[in-house]
Amino acid sequence: MVIDWNDIAGNMGKFKDLTSLGVANFSGTIALSVFWLYIASLVGDEGYGNIGFLLATAGIVSTATLLGSQQTLVVYRAKNVRIESTIFLIVIVAAMIGSLITFLFLNSSGVSIYIFGVAMFSLVMNESLGAKNFRKYSWGFISQKILAIILSLILYHIIGIEGIILGYAFSFCPFFIFFYKTLRDVPINFSLLRPRTGFLMTNYAVTVLHSFSIRLDKLIILPLFGAALLGNYLLGFQIFYSLLLISSTVFQYVLPEDASGISHIKLKKLTILSSLLLSVIAVILAPIIIPALFPDFTESVLIVQIMSIAITPSAINLMLGSKFLADEKIKIVIIGRIIELASMIAGIFALGSLFGIVGAAMAFSISAIIATIYFFIAQKLLKN
Repeated sequence: MVIDWNDIAGNMGKFKDLTSLGVANFSGTIALSVFWLYIASLVGDEGYGNIGFLLATAGIVSTATLLGSQQTLVVYRAKNVRIESTIFLIVIVAAMIGSLITFLFLNSSGVSIYIFGVAMFSLVMNESLGAKNFRKYSWGFISQKILAIILSLILYHIIGIEGIILGYAFSFCPFFIFFYKTLRDVPINFSLLRPRTGFLMTNYAVTVLHSFSIRLDKLIILPLFGAALLGNYLLGFQIFYSLLLISSTVFQYVLPEDASGISHIKLKKLTILSSLLLSVIAVILAPIIIPALFPDFTESVLIVQIMSIAITPSAINLMLGSKFLADEKIKIVIIGRIIELASMIAGIFALGSLFGIVGAAMAFSISAIIATIYFFIAQKLLKN
């Protein structure tokens, strides 16, 4: 038997990249999740609901101003098509316009700075993923989360709830250095972008639909059920998002790999199995942990249990979506997002009228399951 040391070294290098990405996502996201759970206990369900409403609005606007650049940067940078500076320029102009319009409607400087900052941060981070510079991504991700926590807590104690949003917005500012370096070092070339406009626009539709699917429910729930019940719903969503961390981390790793023609079938299957295990654990532990840590959030126990059902289908959606995006089969992902969003909105109104905020949580999980069924059918049809 001949030992191929080059192959072993290559596999270890890939493992090191995934580990670096995983450690960054886990440490940063867990720290931020603990921070938001602490904020929930600090401001109560109504205050937490109001913060969530503002951040959901900011998230939708910032996604709109990103113009589908996130996965576009990852895919084409992985293919060594240097369009990042061109995209940076277009997106930052859109972000400035979006920030100004939002300020006129909400009169919140924190939300406006957040929109501009998150656009710049997202561009820098996704360019790093596309270049497979996982170390740069990891340090950037962790440092931004730490800075957001520190600044938000300081400003909260000075100016209140607005300070939380403002502190989070300021945490993106240091990344202007990397943003500027890319603009300086990579020539702006619109001729590279023109033949890829179709991919960019369809990707734009995907990201906007995805943003709506994870944020529009908050905008609907506030006027329907009030800020207090939205706060309970948001606590459930924060826990769901934390439990989806493994799947989202693997997605970030496999997307540029899929785009480069490198498949990771075993890793994807293991990710789906781990999501199933986390779902079961969440259902069992929610009635024990939540009342002990968050006595004011009485509705959240059942919400967490119901939302936990969506962890596995959401993981499957990410793994299948990575392959579709890498193969530039964007229309499949767009239709999936439309189906998911439409079923969630219809479910919130239908089930919400019957079961209240718990019905909204049911709609969230059902929409993820419906989208998974569609992706399985689409994959089967493609193979045939």
